[in-house]
Amino acid sequence: MSLRRTFLVFSAIDAVAPRPQTHLVPKINWVDSRLFKDPVFWSLTMSLVMTVFGYQVPYFFLSVYTREKTLNISQTLSTLPITVCNFSAALGRVLVGFASDHLGPTNTFIIAITVSGLLQAVMWNFAYSYATIMAFSMLYGFWGGCFVSLLSPVAAQLFGHKQLANVSGLLALTYMPGITAGPTIASVVLSSSRHNWHVVTIYSGGVQLVGVLIFLYARFKRERRVFSFY
Repeated sequence: MSLRRTFLVFSAIDAVAPRPQTHLVPKINWVDSRLFKDPVFWSLTMSLVMTVFGYQVPYFFLSVYTREKTLNISQTLSTLPITVCNFSAALGRVLVGFASDHLGPTNTFIIAITVSGLLQAVMWNFAYSYATIMAFSMLYGFWGGCFVSLLSPVAAQLFGHKQLANVSGLLALTYMPGITAGPTIASVVLSSSRHNWHVVTIYSGGVQLVGVLIFLYARFKRERRVFSFY
C-alpha cells in the first residue's frame, strides 16, 4: 500500500471512529471559591498580612540602629546582630515544630507572633547597649520567623488536609504587601518622627500584635476552649 493510500485509510478511520466524550471529563477547580465565603479564611489572611508588615523591619534596620546606639563600632560588629538573628531564625523554625506537637499548631502560632511583637515593641524599644541589642537579635531571630514554619500546619488544622494545597497557595500571596511595603513604611515612620526609634519599634511590634488579635477570631471560631490542643 502506498503512503497516499495509507493516509487515506487513517483519515477514514479517524472520521468514523467514536470520539471521547469530553463532557464526562471532570472540571478542575483550581481555587475553591467557598474559601472566600469563610470568615475564618479572611481572619487568617489579614492576620498574616499584618504580621509580615512588622516581620522584616528588624532585619532591615538593626545594623543602622546598632551604629547609632553604639558609637565608634566597626562595620563588622554593626552587622553581627543580623547574622545572629538569621542563625537564631534557623534554630527557631526547627524547634517550633516540637512546641506545635505539644500545644497545637494554632496555639503555637498565636504564642510565636505574640512574643515576636512584644520583643519588638518592648525589648527593642529599650535596647540601648550592644549587649542588649545582641540579646534582642537572638530572641527575635528565634521567634520572629516561627509563623512561617507553622503556616501549613495551621492551614491544615483550620481547613483540613484536602484544602491544604488551595489554602497554602492563597496564603503565600499575603506575604507580598508586607514584604514590599513593610520596611518602606518603617523608613517613612522613622523619617517623619525625626529619627525616633521608639515609634518604629512600636509600629513594627504593634502591627504584629494586631495580627494576633485578628487571628483570635479564627482560633475561637473553630475551637472555643482556651486550653485545648488546637
